[in-house]
Parts: sequence; structure tokens; C-alpha cells
Amino acid sequence: MSGEWSPETLQLIAAKPFVVFEKNHKVFEPPVGDAAEAKITESCRKLKAINASVQCLMYVEVDWARTFYSLGHFVKATPGTYLAPPSCPDIVNTTDHETGEANQTFTDIFYSYDFSDETMQQRWVERVSDAVATGSVDGAFIDGDRNGFNTNNVDKCGAAKVAAYKAGLNASVAALAQNLSGTARGTAGTTIITNYPTHEAMALSSGGMTERGLALEDFEHWSEMKCGLDQGPCLLAFHTDHGTGAAFIPTLCTFLLGVYEQAYFGVGAGWSGAGAGACGAWLHPDGDGESSATAWPKEYTNALGAPLSDYVATNTSGNVVMTRKFASGTKVFVGRKAGIPCEVDKKGREVCKAGHCIFWSNGDVSADNATLCDSDF
Repeated sequence: MSGEWSPETLQLIAAKPFVVFEKNHKVFEPPVGDAAEAKITESCRKLKAINASVQCLMYVEVDWARTFYSLGHFVKATPGTYLAPPSCPDIVNTTDHETGEANQTFTDIFYSYDFSDETMQQRWVERVSDAVATGSVDGAFIDGDRNGFNTNNVDKCGAAKVAAYKAGLNASVAALAQNLSGTARGTAGTTIITNYPTHEAMALSSGGMTERGLALEDFEHWSEMKCGLDQGPCLLAFHTDHGTGAAFIPTLCTFLLGVYEQAYFGVGAGWSGAGAGACGAWLHPDGDGESSATAWPKEYTNALGAPLSDYVATNTSGNVVMTRKFASGTKVFVGRKAGIPCEVDKKGREVCKAGHCIFWSNGDVSADNATLCDSDF
């Protein structure tokens, strides 16, 4: 975004359990295209002035050294800290274009971090450690760390460079985790590995984000997992990047079947989006989400309460039904109501559809096909 959030919006954001300020936060605020570390730290300071308990995280990356940050400019000016031939003969730097609300534009070329370089490792760790030392930032949201200390960028390098890069990235995340481990858990020192929260990454991080959601069979084990150097409970940011529209209710039902105390839900319409609609799911608590992109859906406001138990699965002649009840009286049903037969398509094949329904305690119903669901359980 171009500048700071409005005072009214900062008040709303500060009420959240945790907040992540993205890489291009205030990109058009002077100095344009630079100093994201300082800009994010200042925004975190403002949030904590409103609510000292909110966790405020700095988005950081491990793939492209984006020049939104001072660190990105250092990398670009320092050979040896970025991937380059001959060890990476096929590496191609990327060009970024940003557009602001007042016809502002910003274009720059990003180089790729080389975590095999010790100077690069040190500067990457210091970026977050220094911000946390101000007392305003609580940790980092780490993006681009795929499949256990790897990025797509380094795949364009030779085997020796790939191995050294992976080892260096592992060492860097471990050093950051160690630097933040002396602070109180839950108020600072939080790191989140995004994209692919592997066991290796989660051993050093207090939580993980899933950009493309989770299947229920993968989600149901998160409440039992241990994360970080202190092996505490795992925070989960359950996110689906294409989870709006027809996908919204099925995605939310999956989340509610597996939800636990440290799990948080969010969906998006894709990778891009600007204006009020981009934040409509949480910045505009003034409607049911059905008539306006800037309204807050009822699914975010209706009472839920703690789950009364784990979800219950029943299998009757191949018809699998999953249900879960919550303290408020809200109930979730996924499957096909007893007595409703499967359909037969034009080729004579049996098609057994499932309904995804939330029966809210206030009488509201959220469903993709309510006729397939049963509220009597």
C-alpha cells in the first residue's frame, strides 16, 4: 500500500491476535522503494500503542532480496550475497512493478539471496533481530522457504551451490530462532514459515501458514504438533488463496472440523487485488458479505465457541458424514444426509455429492447445498 493505515483502521487491526505487515507496506512513503524494515517497525509501534498485547510480525523472504527493504539494496550492491553465474548459470533476476493509489509507480530489479554466503546469513538474521530489539516487532513471517530450507531460485544452480544454500538457509533460520528465544513466548519471538510448513522448518518456528489450505486428514494432527525451540503448541494460519466464491463454505467447513485454539482462518480471491475489496473480509464489519465486497461476512461474526469434541466421522454403506458441535450451539455437517441417493451422470456413472453446511446457533445457515445436509445430530 502507498502509506500508513488510517487511525480508524489501525484501531481495528490492533484488536487482532497477530498482524503481519507485508513486504511492500508503505512502499510509496519516503524513502520510496526502500526502508521497509523501519516502515513496518513504525506501524507495529503504532499498533502496540493501541494494544500492547497484539503480536506484530515483519514479513521477510528467503528468495528475492526485494529492494522495498534496505537489506535488498545491500544485497544488490554486494556481489557474493546474491546468486549469480558461474555457480548459477541459469539464474534470471526478476523485475517488479508497483502501482499506488495516486498513479504512483515503482519499478526495480530484485536479485536472489545467496544463503551460502556468511555475510548474507548475518545480515538476514539482523534484519529481524534488530527490529525485535526495538520492542515494537515481535518476530517474522518468513516467506518462500519451500520443502525444507529451499527456494525455487536456487534450483537453477549447480548441485554444490544448492547444498550450500540449503545449509546456509537452515543455519540462518536457526540463528534467528535462537536470537528470539530469550523473549516471552506469545509476546515476541514468533516466527512463521509459510508455503510449506515442513517438520524441519516447524522445529524452528512457532507456527506455520498454509497458502492453499489443508486437507482434513493433514489438518487434524496440527493440534497435537509441537513447534519451535521450546516445542510449544503450533500456531496455524489456515489460508486458502482461492477460497472465495463457491469455495468459501467448503473451505470454512474443513477448517471448523479441525479447528483448535491456535488455529486462524483466512481466504483470498487470488494473488492480486487492491482497494477496499482486497480487505473486505475483515476491515468492514457492517454486513453479511452477500451484497457488497466491503461487507464483513456473517461467518466471521456469528457465535462459535469452543468445540465440544473432535469431529465425528460415520460411514454408513460408503456414505461418510463428518460432524462437529461447538459450545454456542453451532454445528457443522459435511457429507450426504441419510436417505438421499447418489445421482447418475449422463454416462451412467454414480456421482455421490456432499453438502457442506454450518448451522449457526442464531438460526443462520451457511451452505453450498443445504438439501444434502442434516441439522439433526
